[in-house]
Amino acid sequence: MNLYEGKYPVFHVDLYRINEEDLYELGIWENLSTSIVLIEWAEKLPEIPKSDYLEIKLDYLDDPQKRKIILIGYGEWSELLKELERDEELNR
Repeated sequence: MNLYEGKYPVFHVDLYRINEEDLYELGIWENLSTSIVLIEWAEKLPEIPKSDYLEIKLDYLDDPQKRKIILIGYGEWSELLKELERDEELNR
């Protein structure tokens, strides 16, 4: 886990090589109320707390240099994404 200090502290957590027993020692959830928490390989988490969060998925396309970004919002993020979609439609 890396901490990046700034106006909004950012915790970056990569769970790729973490086993389930070590997850609880990381203190991921304790930082949610005071920081931005970025979690790679979040599917390794046994559960995700019921809160506001944004899931970002990267899908590979036929061209190996291109990716499709999928944003899925939960809680307040769901409403924010709907507003962004409406704004985008209005600006077309």
